[in-house]
Amino acid sequence: MAVTVWAVIKHNRKPVGLARRSDGSVVKPFLFLDVDGVVNCLGGREVEHVELDGTPISKPGGLDRRLDRLERYFRIVWATTWGDDARAIYPYKRWPVLGWDGTQGKLPAIIEFAGRSGWVWVDDNALQEAQSQIGEYILEQARSPWRIFEPDGRRGLDDELADQLVNWAKELRESG
Repeated sequence: MAVTVWAVIKHNRKPVGLARRSDGSVVKPFLFLDVDGVVNCLGGREVEHVELDGTPISKPGGLDRRLDRLERYFRIVWATTWGDDARAIYPYKRWPVLGWDGTQGKLPAIIEFAGRSGWVWVDDNALQEAQSQIGEYILEQARSPWRIFEPDGRRGLDDELADQLVNWAKELRESG
């Protein structure tokens, strides 16, 4: 069995006033998903080839099952240059699409969108933005716990990464 190689940046600072429901329980964190390199593998094996309005998509095998599982733990948001076109990949899902101006990267929009909720960003190009000087500054402004995962774009969102995401969501819920 091949081991998936991916990078992660972690932030565990417990925020003041983590978003909660009326019963006091912690609100599910957000999962911000990119398309290319996460949902659409870039040259990997063990993928399901589909066509979306003439555009070939290579979904990692078992992706539908993983996303259904992740939906139990997260509020999923598309965070991709595909914009509204990402919704066509799973038209039966009503996931929102993160809007951003494209000049400042995704992080400012992610942090604003998440507010006091925990969040995870999965993007095969996340580390470059997150580790830049401006990215580090922006991440310091986050008011909630977060994780950033950069999967191998050839493998995308695989079982190992999905397990890591679910485990973090459970930890966040239990610590809240």
